[in-house]
Amino acid sequence: MIDSEKGEACFLLPGSESQTPHVAFPTATDGVYSLELVTDPRLGLGVAYINQFRALSFRFYDIRNTSLSLFADEPPVAVDGTAYVR
Repeated sequence: MIDSEKGEACFLLPGSESQTPHVAFPTATDGVYSLELVTDPRLGLGVAYINQFRALSFRFYDIRNTSLSLFADEPPVAVDGTAYVR
């Protein structure tokens, strides 16, 4: 989750919200944020880079049976880019 008002990002894990990692980043005055997602399914690793400033890394065991998704609470949101899979 990217909270642009707070300048904070975290992963949403149902049932363990208090244990999810959070990172802070500078808020963008124009409301535009860059998110780069890199995954390696063979190793079960991934990294989400936010504005080339902060990174959230994650580990998924048996990632072949898992889906990653992005969603937005408030429109308008435009997504443009590439997700890299090694």
